[in-house]
Amino acid sequence: MIPKSDVNTLKKISNAIEAAARLGEATKWNGKRPTPLTHPLRNGDDVADEKGEIYRGCYFVNAKSVRKPEIVNFQGQHITDRDQVYSGCVCRLSLNFYPFEHKGNKGVACGLGNVQKIEDGEPLGTARSSAKDDFADVSDLDLPFDEPATPAVTSNPAAAAPTGEDILSKIGFGNSAA
Repeated sequence: MIPKSDVNTLKKISNAIEAAARLGEATKWNGKRPTPLTHPLRNGDDVADEKGEIYRGCYFVNAKSVRKPEIVNFQGQHITDRDQVYSGCVCRLSLNFYPFEHKGNKGVACGLGNVQKIEDGEPLGTARSSAKDDFADVSDLDLPFDEPATPAVTSNPAAAAPTGEDILSKIGFGNSAA
């Protein structure tokens, strides 16, 4: 996230988006810029009610990568512990803005290069739970772990337990609109 007061960073991002748009005009969009130009810079005020007050007064960039970025600390040493870098810590990023055209959609996208963690920050969103916490309550299990599950036998087919499809059909899952 970039504070709206950080005009230097915003100018760099704006210039990079503009350069990518010019490249797109020359190489992908037949000399014409899409209107409006889709790009990855977003206004945090637009999502603050949904995502949290920390977004208010900021812009943010959606950046993606198909390759795992290198992550280093302030001194340039590699960080291998995934828990050390999280949404909300203060980082510097290497970004690559580029034009795209995919299935009729045109615009400027942002690729994530590498990450340098500068300092810890307040985590955004909710903290991730541990598997131990998620699966600690086993009170709803009918069988001990070492016994295989056996299907219930009933003599009345009408009283048979509902199938997964029966349960999901109640919420319209799998129904096609005709």
